[in-house]
Amino acid sequence: MEKNKLEFITEIASTHNGDINKVREIFKSHLKSKSDYIKFQLVNSDELYELNSKNNHKFKKLEIPNLLIEKLILQYCKKTKIILEIFDEKSYLFAKKFSDKVLIKISCSEADNIKLILSACKKFKKIFINFSGYEFFEIKKILQKIKMHKKKIVLLYGFQSFPSNSLDLRYELFDFFKKNNFTFGYSDHTYFKNYNELIRATSIAIAKGAKFIEKHVCINQKSKPPDYISALEFIEFNKYIKDTKQISANLSGNSFKLSRKELKYKYTMRKFLTYDKSIRKYKFLRTTKSKISRLMKKISF
Repeated sequence: MEKNKLEFITEIASTHNGDINKVREIFKSHLKSKSDYIKFQLVNSDELYELNSKNNHKFKKLEIPNLLIEKLILQYCKKTKIILEIFDEKSYLFAKKFSDKVLIKISCSEADNIKLILSACKKFKKIFINFSGYEFFEIKKILQKIKMHKKKIVLLYGFQSFPSNSLDLRYELFDFFKKNNFTFGYSDHTYFKNYNELIRATSIAIAKGAKFIEKHVCINQKSKPPDYISALEFIEFNKYIKDTKQISANLSGNSFKLSRKELKYKYTMRKFLTYDKSIRKYKFLRTTKSKISRLMKKISF
């Protein structure tokens, strides 16, 4: 990856609502987008919750048979970079079968499972680890044990609180990741209707040095699928990628060239030596609109 390149992850999360056709639809839309990766969660409800609990039944509906997931991987692995997110040992064993075709994300459920992380580092080319919900001392302890593999590890931070508020995020974690020379990224979960909130949180993460941005997507927000509250439809998602890349370029660029809008501001507000015909003298004056228009046409961007 280029030093200053910002990469995007299309996060399907639960927005497919257990429908493989919705997953395929999201994959197809992802291929048309400017996103670099697409992430799919391997859900095994029996490994997450008590068997007869409400949450177990809820997540059971989100499960997609491994055979269908396998077909999806084989169909798209050469067209885009796929990340499988695992929440337990069982889903890890399934993901490991495709270590030459996919990347892996270790959810916060298993981020303290050092044995699993070290195993994944040996099998996969890149490993994403979610440290949301972890105390600082816990993260420090885990990183100490896995630092020998830091070249292939990406640390992610950002949590879901339906929706999350940018003011609740611990941005200082990014400083710690950077200080310890780990590549890191931001997982956004802000409210889909509050674009300014989304941009605010993302901008801070980029300013701190984030190289990956993960964002929930869905096909149709009006249908209110699971996780829709922090998901963007693809038209919005593509706008978000474009805007975020511009912010990244503004923050990391080494050029001091004025933008078109700032250049127009310069010609409008600053004074220039101008011949005033009414008094037949040169004076420092602001430029006329017609002259500004002529000046702007001469400059290429």
